[in-house]
Amino acid sequence: MRQETIRHKGPLLYAYLIQSYRNSDGKPRHRTIKYLGRIGETHLANRAPGALVDFWDKANKALSELKEQGLRTRDIDQIRRSLSTKVKPPTLKEKRRIVWTHKRPEISKSAKTS
Repeated sequence: MRQETIRHKGPLLYAYLIQSYRNSDGKPRHRTIKYLGRIGETHLANRAPGALVDFWDKANKALSELKEQGLRTRDIDQIRRSLSTKVKPPTLKEKRRIVWTHKRPEISKSAKTS
């Protein structure tokens, strides 16, 4: 993961799947394979359930796409384990907090009748 500071939004952690290789001159290089997601350091430090669920939803979707493209299950599991050392997945209790605290938007009467 790499860290960047976005102006007025605070530090963010970005997760990318990176491939290391050597170019024709033998110099080490990196190639981005897939963007996995991002999360604010403040959200991470405070274990903000919404941010954690959002991050892991995006990361899991990206990893599923890689699986469809032929990446092995054990490699995907290793990526998840590595990622979870920096961003611990939300607990069941944290996921439940999302469900109970999320308010559905009010639907106007005119929208209900049409």
